[in-house]
Formats: sequence, structure tokens, C-alpha cells
Amino acid sequence: MKPNGNGSTSRRLILAIVFLALLLDNMLLTVVVPIIPDFLIDLEWVEKYHNSTGLWNYSDEALLNSTLLSSDGLDVRVLPEQLLLDVNSRVGWLFSSKAIVQLVANPFIGPVTNRYGARVPLFFGFVIITISTTLYAFGTTYEVLFAARSIQGLSSSCTAIAGMTLLADTYTDDHERSRAMGIALGGTALGVLIGYPFGGFMYEFIDKMCPFLIIAALCLICGALQMWILQPTFSVQNSVAGTSLGVLMQDPYILAASGAILFPEMAMAMLEPTLPIWLRETIHPARWQLGTVFIPDSVGYVIATYTFGFVTPHLGRWLCTGVALLLMGVCLACIPFATAMSHLIVPHFGIGIALGIADVSIMPLLANLVEKRHTAVYGSVYAIAQVAISLGFALGPSLGGQIIIKSGFPWLIRGMALANLLYAPVCYFLKSPPTKDENKSILLHDHTPHQEDAESYDYQRLVD
Repeated sequence: MKPNGNGSTSRRLILAIVFLALLLDNMLLTVVVPIIPDFLIDLEWVEKYHNSTGLWNYSDEALLNSTLLSSDGLDVRVLPEQLLLDVNSRVGWLFSSKAIVQLVANPFIGPVTNRYGARVPLFFGFVIITISTTLYAFGTTYEVLFAARSIQGLSSSCTAIAGMTLLADTYTDDHERSRAMGIALGGTALGVLIGYPFGGFMYEFIDKMCPFLIIAALCLICGALQMWILQPTFSVQNSVAGTSLGVLMQDPYILAASGAILFPEMAMAMLEPTLPIWLRETIHPARWQLGTVFIPDSVGYVIATYTFGFVTPHLGRWLCTGVALLLMGVCLACIPFATAMSHLIVPHFGIGIALGIADVSIMPLLANLVEKRHTAVYGSVYAIAQVAISLGFALGPSLGGQIIIKSGFPWLIRGMALANLLYAPVCYFLKSPPTKDENKSILLHDHTPHQEDAESYDYQRLVD
């Protein structure tokens, strides 16, 4: 194994640390999905309806409890419609708060990672996620849960940017880098795979605190490994200054690649807060089943990241990404037709496959674009990738909650399906992006004919 950094840290250990950090970040990201909407429905009922005779009045308290309460919590079929609309909106804003904070943090974390290396931001991410998890565990109000979700955005920014940068620096060969990033993104998939059912089962059979306390304990283990193996300290890592964030954001090929991440992630971000509530309104599953609805997504993502991490360099990353967007659009369009929980298995599995292919294709492609068209320093380009992801998760839940109020869940998902289908042809422009030298040649070639035309015009004037 090739050593890295201080000479004693192997590349495989670095990969394992990034894998674990991404796993925990995404486990916390998804463990809340089956918990928070249901918890807020109960909270909203207690705060605004159960304690208010003006909004919801039952003369017989015993009748109220027997009608509304069951082993699966409040029965949404007999709850006021306005309550569900309020919860949809509040859940949307709570879920999107993480992405908004991450969106603001990404442009700062990227340059810091460029200058000081990836190890300190990665460790800082561990500290923040531990605080966030603790707030989730003990929070019993909307405001505390909102704060927990928000500060997780800072943790995710540090973890994702520093983790991908550390792998790009460690694995310089294109095929090895693609495989390593595929394995690391498998940590993302595994975290998502564990998070949904883990949160649902723990919330149903134990309590809200339990899953978050377990994640907090795992975070402490991850932090100890980072201290032991990476030994994070502030020091200037790069003697060559990376290309500025502003210049990279003007590169059309980097923007095209970022868009190919934005639309699938936005679709997933819309589904997470809205699908559980739509299912409770239409299919009426048990509360623990809400934690299983996203399992096929996670399984598909795991399969895609581990499989396509090896094959995308050979098939063409642009082609794989375009196919992923088409698959995403088709699967999204199928979801509103579901009339039973089993009808969601195949569409969600396809969504997971599509997300995995897109991520494992675009992440190495961004490193290649920076190497070929700019300077091989990766913090800022992965900051742009995280800006795209954060934008999707910021707009998805907040817009989703509002669109549902106006048009309903089916039209929300159909619109997102159309957006993915329409963006797929853009991936063709990523097939053979010109290098930095080719750009210069094109500019020189464009300049020469004009110069020759001017000289010819001047000579003709002299002859005349």
C-alpha cells in the first residue's frame, strides 16, 4: 500500500475513514425521514389542536383518544386537513435548512481545504455532527430540531468536500480514483440504507432518542480514528495555488457536470419529506413501514456505486450520467401511480441506481476536468459539486411543500421527472471537453483569421 501524508498512513486507511465519515453523515441525514414528519404531526396536534377547543373540539375526551390514537400514532384520516398542510410546510423548511446552511458554507470550506489540506475540515465535520446528533436526541420542540438539522449542513459540507478532496489527492490514477470514490460513495449508500429503516424501527419500538444516541457514539469512534490516523493539524498543504472558485464556476463543463448532480438530488430531496405524508394520506401504512419505503433506493445506490465505479471510465462517464438522468425521470413518473407499498419497490430501486450512477460518474469527472482545464487542486471544484447538491436539497423540500399545497403530490413528482428527462441530453457536451491547451489553441485559431483579414484589407487599400 502506498503511504500518504506522514508516511505511515496507508491509502486504504484514508479510504476507510472517508467511507465511515460519509456513512455517518448520511445515516443521520436519513434516519430523521421516518421520524420527524410523524413526530411533528403529533407535536402539531398537541400544540395547536388538542389544546384548542376552537380549532378541534370533541366533547368526549375518551372518544377523541380512541378515535385518533392507535399503535401507529395519530390516524391522519381523521385529522384536520389544515394540520397536514401545516406539517408539510414545516417539515419542508426543516429539511431544507441543512441544505441552505451547507449552500452558504461550501464556498468557504472549499478554499480552506485547498490551502490547509483536507484533514482539519474533515475532523471539524466530526465535531459538528456529534453536536447535531445530540440536539436531535434531546430536542422536543420544532426550534431545537430545526437547529439540529441546520448545523448538520456545516458538518456535511466539511465531510463531503474534505473527503472527496482527500481521495482525489491520494489516488492520482484515474481508474484507481474512480474505484476509490465508488467505494467511498458506497458509505453514503450504506448510511442511507441503514438510516431509513433504523430510524423507523427505533422510533416505533423504542423512542426518538435511541437512534440518535447510537449515531453519536459511532461519531465519537470515527473522531478517535481520525485523531489517531490522520492527526489533523493546520499547515499549508499546497505550494501551488488552486484555481479560484469564481473561475471554476465560469467553466461551462464544470457547470454542466454540476447540473447533472443537481436534478437527481433535488428529486430525492423532494421525495423525502413529502412521500411519507402522502403515503399516510393515501395508502395508510404502519409507522414502521415508512422507514422501509426508501430501502430500495439505498440498495440500488449501493449496487450502482460499487459496480459502476469500475466501469464508468470504460463506458464513458457522460453516457452513464445521461442514462442515469433518463432512468431517474422514468422512475419518478411511476411513483404517483402506486396504490400499495409494494408498487414503490421497483421505482425506488431505479431511483437509487440512477443516483449511484450519476454520483460515481460525476465525482471523478470533476477531478479530471480540474486537472485538464485548470490546476490540479480539488477543494474548490468539490465545493461547487456540494453547492449543486445543497441547492437541490434546499430547493427540493421548501418548493415541494409549497407546490403540494397548490397542485398536489402527483404533479410535483411528475414535474421533477420531466426536469431530469430534459437535462439528460446536456450530458453529451461532457463527452470530450477540451483541455487547457486546446482552449488556448482555439483562441489563437479564432484570432489569426481576423488578423489576416485586417492585413489583407490594409494591403488592398495601398494597392488601390
